[in-house]
Amino acid sequence: MRRVYGVIVSDVIPGGPAEAAGLKIGDILVGADDRPTDTLPALYAAMYLHPIDEVLKIAVKRGSEQKTLYIPVLEHRDQMDKLMDAVDPEKSLVPRLGILAIDLKRAVSGPWSKICEFPMEWSSSPVPQNSSSPTPASEPVM
Repeated sequence: MRRVYGVIVSDVIPGGPAEAAGLKIGDILVGADDRPTDTLPALYAAMYLHPIDEVLKIAVKRGSEQKTLYIPVLEHRDQMDKLMDAVDPEKSLVPRLGILAIDLKRAVSGPWSKICEFPMEWSSSPVPQNSSSPTPASEPVM
């Protein structure tokens, strides 16, 4: 019996492009775009080098069969990626701190919006120098 090296598929998104192309849990990925994928880093490298919005050619070992599947590659943008879109270097700069800041309530929606439910205090009074208790500053307190 010949030993097969590859990446075992442990999950397939229902209704996704991989499932539609025929990929199944338990399949062993042995190649991508005619490159061997005997390790997970090798698969990552093949996917990284593959152009977005083009079909990925995958060699799969299923039982004693070897199959070739063609899976459309789609760009997935996570909800948190929208945070980068909300940053405007002109408007987001907090000069005193030397950082860029955004209003999370405007930038995030959906399930991630729950992380933004915290009180924000605004004040124009300066922070006392000799105080042991926190006092609102001229910048937002988060």
